[in-house]
Amino acid sequence: MIELMGIPDDRVVGVRIDGHVDKAAFDQIIAEIEARSAHHEKLRIYAEIHSLGGMSLETLLADFKFAVKNWRRFDREAIVSDRRWLQGIAPVVDKLFPGIEVKAFALDDADAARAWVQEP
Repeated sequence: MIELMGIPDDRVVGVRIDGHVDKAAFDQIIAEIEARSAHHEKLRIYAEIHSLGGMSLETLLADFKFAVKNWRRFDREAIVSDRRWLQGIAPVVDKLFPGIEVKAFALDDADAARAWVQEP
C-alpha cells in the first residue's frame, strides 16, 4: 500500500509505503506531484517506508520512467525507514542525482525528518 500523507508544507509530497505498491496507487501519487508542480518550481519528497512488499513490473517501469524525466523537479528527499538497505542507498541517490539532497532517517526520527524536509 502507498498513500499520501498530510504534510503542512505544500511543497512536500508525503508518502507512506507499507507493503505492495500497485499501479493505481502509484498513479495517484504522480497526479499529486503534477498538481503541486503547477504551484511550485521545486518539490520535496517525504517517504516513510514501513515495509516494501514489491511492485509489479508495470509499476516499476512507470516509477523509473517518471524518475528519469522529472528528477529536476525536486530539491530534497527524506527517506524514513528502519530498513538498513534503504538507509544505505540514500547517500548513493544523493550523489547520482545532482541538485537533490537526499537524507535517510530512522522511523523514530520521523519528526526530525519532517522538520528537515520542510526547511527553507
